[in-house]
Amino acid sequence: VVSTMKDILKSAEDLFPFRDPDYYDSDDQCMIETIGHATFTLIGEFEDREYSGLIIAVTDSGQSARMISKYRPNRMILAVTPDIKTANEMAAVWGVVPIYSEDVSTDYLEKRVIGAIKTGVREGYLKKEDHVVVVSSSMVVGDSGMFTGVYEVSSILN
Repeated sequence: VVSTMKDILKSAEDLFPFRDPDYYDSDDQCMIETIGHATFTLIGEFEDREYSGLIIAVTDSGQSARMISKYRPNRMILAVTPDIKTANEMAAVWGVVPIYSEDVSTDYLEKRVIGAIKTGVREGYLKKEDHVVVVSSSMVVGDSGMFTGVYEVSSILN
């Protein structure tokens, strides 16, 4: 039953029409929403460059993964979190695959990003030749300091 439901959901997601991200912006847009919109735009560039890969949201609360999901990007969103409760909550968010990982429970942004990418590889969601858009905050700066970057997985694994 679960396998059939998963197939139905995958088919339905594949049939969704294009969503203009400007239509879904709030009138009073916060930084996390701006990052969600920018991530949608960045991942759209992957098609033009024929990149394989996905989006990683390194998240403690799940808010950044929700804001990215709001725009319905055409790639999977891995929500890598050091919080098991957040991982469980993310299981119900459109296009998000939650992964609980201690590898991102650090104050250092660079270590969070590297830990998340390595977790994606270890869990089988990323290959060495993939590219990723990573969205993260630093635990030191919090949500007021969001970071978005594009990485080649091979450069992180070397």
